[in-house]
Amino acid sequence: MTIQVVRILDKLLRPHIVTPINIELERNFHRLRNDFKNNDQYLIDSILYDLSVIDAKSTALLTHISVIIAALVFSLSFFQDWFFRLAVGLEIIAYFLVTLVNLRCVYIMGPPHRGNVDDSKLYEEDFIAECLMRRTIYMYCLRSLFVLTSIIPIIALFKIIIEIISFLS
Repeated sequence: MTIQVVRILDKLLRPHIVTPINIELERNFHRLRNDFKNNDQYLIDSILYDLSVIDAKSTALLTHISVIIAALVFSLSFFQDWFFRLAVGLEIIAYFLVTLVNLRCVYIMGPPHRGNVDDSKLYEEDFIAECLMRRTIYMYCLRSLFVLTSIIPIIALFKIIIEIISFLS
């Protein structure tokens, strides 16, 4: 079931947020990183390193999202006006959507979840494509969270201004 969900998510995301997958460009990136080591094992090590870093960074984003969602849910009790409840509710939904996309970055690779284990060239290309996909998804999520997180103080400031105006009048 999980494998099917990831495949569906990949089909939905790839055309919109991932630049066309260029296996050679990604392979050269990892080879240049390790150009002093002329061995394909270092290529896989470089890819696995990137996957590990992306995994750690995605986990940090998930922590950030969890804290923000908890704070937003808590803040709903302070907003009685329908406009602010709607704004915070939409913000929470947006955070949940980013969470779903970001969870793709911590997907586990390997049998039986991945094919191409019999052909080393396809196996390598599969890891390279996965690394590119995760890096692009991570950057998309990071940019989205930057925008979403910057909206929160704007909503709060707007609410404070309205409260001050209503208090003064």
